[in-house]
Formats: sequence, C-alpha cells, structure tokens
Amino acid sequence: MASNGDAEAKATALLRSPVGAFVVATVAGLRRPGRRVGGLPFPPQSLEDDQHVAERDPVALYELVLECKVHLNPYFPDYGQRVAALAAEAPSLREDALRLVRSPAAKRWFADLDRAQQVWVAPPASRDIVEPTRFHPDLTPFGGGTPKPRAALWTTTSIGSMASGWVLYLHIGEDSRPPPYSLWRFEPLPSARVYEIHEPLEWHSLCLAYPGEVYKDRLMPDWQSVARDWDAVHLSVGGLLTAEGVAVGTANSAKTELAGWSSESTVWFRWCFSRVERLPDVLT
Repeated sequence: MASNGDAEAKATALLRSPVGAFVVATVAGLRRPGRRVGGLPFPPQSLEDDQHVAERDPVALYELVLECKVHLNPYFPDYGQRVAALAAEAPSLREDALRLVRSPAAKRWFADLDRAQQVWVAPPASRDIVEPTRFHPDLTPFGGGTPKPRAALWTTTSIGSMASGWVLYLHIGEDSRPPPYSLWRFEPLPSARVYEIHEPLEWHSLCLAYPGEVYKDRLMPDWQSVARDWDAVHLSVGGLLTAEGVAVGTANSAKTELAGWSSESTVWFRWCFSRVERLPDVLT
C-alpha cells in the first residue's frame, strides 16, 4: 500500500485489523456520543476529547491511537471477545473509516520515514552523551513470539508538539515508568537504507525474504539477515494500525503476524546518523 494510496484500500485495511477498527470505532464514538461497539468500552481519555478534535489535530489523533493500542491488549482475558465484536461491527464502520483516512489529522499515517524528526527516548541509566562506539545491537530474536531483535536502537517520529509517542506510552503502557524522560534527536544519513512497513503484506514480504524462527506457526524475520541489506525498518502509524495482530499467509506460504510493536517506530541495526542532538527532558 503506497503512502498516497487509495482511501478505499486504507479503510479496508483498517477495518480488517483489531486495533485499526477500534480506532475507527472510537473516533466514530466521539461524533456520536453514547455509541458503543459490541459493548466495548472506549479508552477513558478519548471520551474527554472534543467531538471532532481527532480529525483535525494529528497529535490528538495519535494520542487516541496509542490509547486504543493500550486498551486493546492481546493479553487481556476478553481480548478474543473484543476482536470478535469489532469484526462483527466493521461493516457498519465503513464510512467512518473512509472519513478518518481522508481527515487532515491522518494525512501522514502512511508516509515513509521522516528523517528530520527521529527521537530516541533513553533508558533511565543512559542520560550521558550518545556515541557510535557505544552502539552494540544484539540482533538475535527477542523471544516469546515477539518479532523484534533482542537489542537495537529504536526511534519514533515527533509529531507537532509530541516529541515522541513513546513518552505517552511510558505513561500509560504496560511497561510504564515515571518521568523524567531523556530525549535525543537522531538525524539519519541520506544514504541510510530503510525498509518501510505500511501494510500487512510488507511485513509478510520481509519475513519471507529473510526467514527466521517459527513460533506457534508464525514466521518471524531473521534480523541478522535483514541487517545485511537494510539499516533500519520503519513501521508507520498506518502500518501499526493495519498490520499489528493481522495474520497473513496462504496454503503455499508461511503465516506471518506483526506483534508487540507498541507504536510507530523505527529499529536501527547500525549507526548511520549524521547528527545527534540532546533535547530537553520531559519532566512530567
């Protein structure tokens, strides 16, 4: 799915994804107060928003996306029931999905990496200067069926006043930790090779091109092989909303499913940055 692809295709992809459909339903609920999807509770923070703010403001919309991601956790005991309710409701959300992907706030959901706006949130013990000599990725599998390398450098794209989606996730996500948060801006070299994921088939193609371990019949990428051809892999907001939790496969190919990528993000396999800039700490 190209970044400027057809709105119909994007809407269809959103409604085929549990988290994508949940976001569409939540935004629809803002316009029609009192609406519920199969009895599902909407994220509590989202209910405080103005009726149309999510369609006007990219930051407000992305905050809502992250709220939905946190509140549709695969480890919740009723996750299967929630997914079934969203799937049953999806046909009635078609016009809402089209309206959302055409809204100004979702304009860059399927855009390639913005190389001028990459932000790293440092671990608590890494507040000093960041240097290439300290970059030691471990590209062995993370384990437990999570298709990530064990250790690498991850950045997110700053959006307007939001320096990093991970700051909000660190407040509300399952791996939350209190502030302060130490932030750095990384500017990749123009020559950095970045594989883009905007839809489930692009994740599927990555796994088939660089096959790694299989966990519960899901093929995952071999990150050491990926790193031979690519410097980074970028999951766009559109990729998060259409590929996360969506199984892809045929009778003639292995099944794949993106899982455990908590936000729009880029994983870097090697140091390929022309500039690093310390940003102000986030204190609250």
